[in-house]
Amino acid sequence: MFIGLIMKTLNRMIILRELFSGSVGIHTFIILLMITSLNTASVVGEEFSQWNLPDKAKYRLGKGIIQKVLYSPNGEYIAVKSSIGIWIYDAHTGKTLKLFSDVHSKINLIEFSPDGSTLSYFDEFQYIHIIDTTTGKIVKSIPPYGNSITSVILSPDRNTIVTANSDYSITLWDVNTGVQITTFKGHIRTITSMVFNTDGKTLVTGSWDCSVRIWDITTGENRYTLRKHTNGVTQIHFHPNSNTFATVSNNIGNNRSKIYKWDIETGNYLGEASIPITTNATFSSDGRLIANADKRNLSLWDFQSEEKLFELTLHTKYISTFAFSPDGRTLVSGGHEELFLWDVMTGARKMSIPGHTSYLYGLAISPNNRIVATGGRDVIHLWDISTGEYKTTLYEFDEFNRAMAFSPDGQTLACDIGWSIRLWNHNQRVPIATLKGYLGNGASGYGIASIVYSPDGRYLASGSSDGTVQLWYSGRTLKGTLVGHSDGIYSIAFSPDCRYLVSGSRDNTVGFWDVENEELITTFKGHTDHVNSVAYNQKGNIVASGSKDNTVILWDVNTGKQIRQLFGHSSWVTSVAFSPDGETLASVGVTDNFIRLWDVFTGDPLPPLYGHYSRIDGISFTSDGRNFVSVSTDGTALVWDWTSINGIEEITIIPEDVNSDGVVDIQDLIYVASQFGKIGAENIADVNNDGVVDVTDIVLVAGAIMNTDSAPIGTSKSNYPLAIETVKTWLNQAQNTNNVSDKYRRGIAVLEQLLALLTPKETVLLPNYPNPFNPETWIPFQLAKPTDVSIQIYTSNGHLVRHIDLGYRPAGKYINRDVAIYWDGKNQAGEPVASGVYLCTMSAGEYTATRRMLIIK
Repeated sequence: MFIGLIMKTLNRMIILRELFSGSVGIHTFIILLMITSLNTASVVGEEFSQWNLPDKAKYRLGKGIIQKVLYSPNGEYIAVKSSIGIWIYDAHTGKTLKLFSDVHSKINLIEFSPDGSTLSYFDEFQYIHIIDTTTGKIVKSIPPYGNSITSVILSPDRNTIVTANSDYSITLWDVNTGVQITTFKGHIRTITSMVFNTDGKTLVTGSWDCSVRIWDITTGENRYTLRKHTNGVTQIHFHPNSNTFATVSNNIGNNRSKIYKWDIETGNYLGEASIPITTNATFSSDGRLIANADKRNLSLWDFQSEEKLFELTLHTKYISTFAFSPDGRTLVSGGHEELFLWDVMTGARKMSIPGHTSYLYGLAISPNNRIVATGGRDVIHLWDISTGEYKTTLYEFDEFNRAMAFSPDGQTLACDIGWSIRLWNHNQRVPIATLKGYLGNGASGYGIASIVYSPDGRYLASGSSDGTVQLWYSGRTLKGTLVGHSDGIYSIAFSPDCRYLVSGSRDNTVGFWDVENEELITTFKGHTDHVNSVAYNQKGNIVASGSKDNTVILWDVNTGKQIRQLFGHSSWVTSVAFSPDGETLASVGVTDNFIRLWDVFTGDPLPPLYGHYSRIDGISFTSDGRNFVSVSTDGTALVWDWTSINGIEEITIIPEDVNSDGVVDIQDLIYVASQFGKIGAENIADVNNDGVVDVTDIVLVAGAIMNTDSAPIGTSKSNYPLAIETVKTWLNQAQNTNNVSDKYRRGIAVLEQLLALLTPKETVLLPNYPNPFNPETWIPFQLAKPTDVSIQIYTSNGHLVRHIDLGYRPAGKYINRDVAIYWDGKNQAGEPVASGVYLCTMSAGEYTATRRMLIIK
């Protein structure tokens, strides 16, 4: 999907591993998949994030991992088999056209008939299906007959389907009757490639037994067995004249392959090509070109002259699949989330097709329930939870990006990078700090496994494989280390009141900690294997723990005793999460592709949620209780409609409640202000839907603050105080418009009231905080008028320790940490000061005031 890291112009690339490792002759793969009887979706009237969704899901984030690419026989379309289904693209524009999927079964190998009129595939239950690509109807289904199918192709006349089987045999089936015609036997290892010649009378097969066999379809005779290869045969390609063909074998020792040429009529060996290809290579349909991929490197060769034509660069991930267009002019290559089209004549990249995503491991939801962050290999994707739209990507070079958390103010995203924590300003897509508390501890193992912010934003905590929890002040100073577990920690969670923290460990216990005093209060014992996940309910009286012993335990926090143990998982429980109302618990296991739900009060299982195609690694509820999100190693995240699942009546949200928290207050004004001037549809800050966020939207939200479902202006709280000058500008613009509606006038009145509340009547230096629990502090103040501001910090005997010049500041209240004066507890030389009493003097124009501060380390 997101083709970033262009700075890494890593070598060439393009290949198709599937085409050579067990996937039999998939040369013209499924495309045009219009099959309505199974599940297709067209581009008309809907976004692909809502195509073919499982029941109760609202959006699918990402298109899944790219596994196979093929052109349609007419070259108009590209089919991409991903981990969730098959996507159809316009080969000329890259536009997403269709998705073919089956929520009940994975789609395995697929093969087009040479004219593209039918499609054959088999599912994970070993049924073979034939589909008419014009009508989208299944014209024939053939049930399993005993042996597992490993691959399938159609004869050129479309009357015969050929399957390679797990017992190394080849079976021919009559398409019209579904009856077996005959079975060919001879190979003694897995069949890796099957190809018909043009007239359909000859079938050539290759195997890991190092042999190539030529079969007469009419008589069933094994005409020739070619044994020149000394390693497994991975591919077979006919020259367009059908008189010669080439076979490719895998040289296991150095990942290099050999290409042998043969005469189809006599079986005679015609020579060896000297092109240094890997096991990942394919031919153009005219036999003129070979594309070869080695990890991230892709090259094009002329097969006759054996000359290298181009090296195609820009892939940053391993190339797993590629295919030539039927006319041989374009090459499509894919791997993980990258999908590129190349001009074969020039070697230039023609386009990239976005949307695919690789394995996902991490999950975090912003406090305002607007953004979902999903972590994968080297990337963190950000999505709009209300629309399912992709927002941006943060490139964090970590293998998993499993541990992530948003700060309570929503401005910072924390993620693990081995043994450190990276803090991101996700709005600007820039890292702002790296916390390295673990360095120097001699730590080893998997590193940081869990990161959480305390709900009040005061602390950031991380749990790691050294068995400790590290606590950080939000100002990024290390508070302390919680030591008590005898093995690594997998999961941590703060209590809702921020006083306590629980930790799940490989030592089979749950630790219960006093955060302020950094003390282990007690240990919850009951699991018989590693504790992989812990979670608090909203009331803070119950903790859930999921374990490698395949169970979930609910604990009474006040007594430390088990409330009940939940059985039903057949594998390790890897993640648990409480619904916001505390009535439901969600859990997933290491082998599960579905989500288990439990009644917290009875312990009874509830109907599970099905929709992913492989292991689920993360689950989380939005704090408003409207949505539930799951991320999977199938490369997608699903946003579930929790109100529908839980039978909750959907709350009507008025347009002015832009953050959808059920109340219109200053937070909504702040969000609209953050979007000020933005143009375009579908922006929730555009309250009046006129295509631009402007002062009219500000006034409408302000007017709604006085409505029934709103917070009174005097009691509305925010971590982002509005600047006086900003509100003055809004008022000036609003008063100069011609809108005389009651709603608009009411909004102006509210803005005037807000301006009065924001404007201090006097300049005051306020007491510092937090105090006395850490060596850093914030010093709040307010200004009755704009002026230059500075502070001086002295020891109790009058020695100057630090001078901080803030410069010019507008009138206003500088109360919260993001605007108050910050002192890191160091002197002018950058040295930490000692514990003790200090004096803080603020100078603001003619105003001077001094306050005492107690600093205790």
